[in-house]
Amino acid sequence: MLPTHDVHCLDMTENDKILMAFVLEVRLSKQAVKSVSDNTSTQKCEAFNLGVLSTLPKHVNLSKNFEGTLHSKTLKLNNSLEYSVQKKSSSLTGQPLYCIKILSTGF
Repeated sequence: MLPTHDVHCLDMTENDKILMAFVLEVRLSKQAVKSVSDNTSTQKCEAFNLGVLSTLPKHVNLSKNFEGTLHSKTLKLNNSLEYSVQKKSSSLTGQPLYCIKILSTGF
């Protein structure tokens, strides 16, 4: 039973059935399911934008270091904190990333 307007069944025409099949294909296709399973959904985009706004608020003008701050936040949001710190250390020291990992673990 459909809950609104006392509708108890759908009388779908052939065009309605074709349209419904198309909508289901768009929402449940392999590509749609893969994009959700890969975390490339609208929610991830919104979460990224919220994360960037926490670092770079709209009311603050950072003309000199805006790009670097954005890249740093992007690195943190897209990777683990550990990898982010190692990558930044690697770029500052000039050592390859695997050397920093070995030094930090003691092996």
